[in-house]
Amino acid sequence: MNKSFFVFCICLCIGIRLFAQNPDIKRTMHWYFGLGAGLDFSSGTAVADTTGKSDGYEQCFAMSDTCGNLLFYAVSNIDGGKLILMDKNHQIMQNGILQSCCTVTQSACVPQPGNDSIFYVFYNEQAGTVLGHFFYAIVNINANGGLGAIISKDNILLDSLGTEKVAITQHCNGIDFWIASKMIGNWTPIGNLLFVWQLTASGLNLQPIISAPGNIYFEQGGGYFRFSPNGAMAAVSFIYQSNYFIQDSSYFEIYQFDNCTGIFSNAITIQYPQPYGLAFSPDNTKLYVGIADGATYGAIDTARLTQYDLTNYNYNDIINSKTILKEGTGIWHDFQIGLDGKIYVSDLDTNLPDLGLYKLGVINNPNALGLASNYIEDQLDLNGKRHGLGLPSFPDNYFKDFNYTNCTSSISENKFDRIVEVYPNPFNDFITINHKVSYQLKIIDLTGNIVIEKMITENLYQLNTVSLPKGIYILNISSKNKIDINQKIIKL
Repeated sequence: MNKSFFVFCICLCIGIRLFAQNPDIKRTMHWYFGLGAGLDFSSGTAVADTTGKSDGYEQCFAMSDTCGNLLFYAVSNIDGGKLILMDKNHQIMQNGILQSCCTVTQSACVPQPGNDSIFYVFYNEQAGTVLGHFFYAIVNINANGGLGAIISKDNILLDSLGTEKVAITQHCNGIDFWIASKMIGNWTPIGNLLFVWQLTASGLNLQPIISAPGNIYFEQGGGYFRFSPNGAMAAVSFIYQSNYFIQDSSYFEIYQFDNCTGIFSNAITIQYPQPYGLAFSPDNTKLYVGIADGATYGAIDTARLTQYDLTNYNYNDIINSKTILKEGTGIWHDFQIGLDGKIYVSDLDTNLPDLGLYKLGVINNPNALGLASNYIEDQLDLNGKRHGLGLPSFPDNYFKDFNYTNCTSSISENKFDRIVEVYPNPFNDFITINHKVSYQLKIIDLTGNIVIEKMITENLYQLNTVSLPKGIYILNISSKNKIDINQKIIKL
C-alpha cells in the first residue's frame, strides 16, 4: 500500500476514534484576567498578552473556537461589581452586562453540544456571607455581525442560598455537559447539597440532580469547585466553616463523581487553613490546594501551597501524602491548567506585593509527585500588567485526552484504549505518555516515515521532542502484539 495513502487512512480513522485528542483544548488558547493581563498559548507556550481590557481582580473566563481564535471573554468590573462580556475586538458585547458580583470562581462558560454558535454562561451574585442567586445566560456568537450578543440573561437556576462555587465537566457520553454548583451548608434543613444540571443539544435541563455526600457544616460560601480532567473526581474548598475568623474550622472535600448519573459520593474531608484555590493534575492523580488569606486572619499553618496524592482513594493515604510546596505569607488563590500541561497560579507573597502582582507562579510538572512537581513562584512575567485573585475558568475536561465509554451501548471498548494517556496535545518540547504496560512507541510523519521509534518500559514517560519539526504526526503505541492507540499529535 502507498505510504501516503496509508497515513491518510490512519488520520481519517483517528479523527473519529473516541480516544482522539479533544479539539476543545484550543478553546483555552487565550486568557484575559486581572488588570489588563493576559496569556496567549498560540505558540504552545504561555506568552504575555496585553491587548485585553480586563478590569477586575476576580471572576473571569475566556472562550475561543476549536481553531484557537478568540470569540469572547468575561471580566468582573472592579468598580461596578458586574460581570461584563467582551467581544473578540475587546469591546463590550451587545447586551453584555450581567447581574453578578465580585468573587473569584463564580462564572463559567461552555458551548451548547452540537452548536458552535450558542454558548451558555453560568454566574451568580454570592459574595462572602451574602447569599445570592445562581444564573445562566445565552450568547449567540453569530449575532451582531459575528461579534456576538447575549440573547437571554439573568435566568435563575437557584433563587437563594447560592455559593460562588461553579464547575463544568463533560458527561460520560462525550457530548453533553454537567454544570455543578453548591448550596450553602447548614443554612437549610438538609445541609450540604451539590447540584448538577445537564446541558444537551436540546438545551439546559432545569431540573437538577442533587447529592449530599459530605459533612453538614456551616460555611461562608466562598471557595472553589473543581472536577478532575477525566471527570471521575471533584473537590470543593470550604474557606470558613464555623467562624469567619477561626481558620482551623475550614476544610476541603474530595468526592468521587459518576459522570453518567451526575451523582457525587464517597466524600473525604481534610482540615486545611482557609483553603481556596484547587487544581487536579492533568493525569488526575494529584490535588493542589492553596490558602486564601492567612496573613489577615492569623494563619495556624505556614503552608501556602500543598500537594496531595490521590492514587489511592482513601483518607489515610491521601492525608499521609501531603507535601508542602510553599511556606511563608501571602495568598495562593487560584489555579488553572494551561494548554501546555502546566498549572498557573495567582500567587501573591504579601512581603513582596509589587513583585507578586506582575507575575504568575507555575507548577511546571504537575503530574510529578512532591517537590518534583517543580513549583516556581513568580515565574511568568505579565509584561507590566497585574493579575488579581482569579484566573480564567474553563470546563475541566478540556485538559484531558478522553477515552469515553458509551452510557447506552453494551459494546465494550478495547481495554487498552482506556489506559493510554497522551498529553499535552498540541505539544511543544515534550509529550507525556501514561501506560500501564511496556510498549513500543512510534512517531510517524505524514509521508509515512518513522521519525522516532523506542521501546518504553516506564509507566509514565516524557518524550523529548525539541528536535522534532513542527507539524502533524501519528503516534502509534503497541503492546502484546496489539495496537493500543493510533493518535494524531501536533507539534507547535
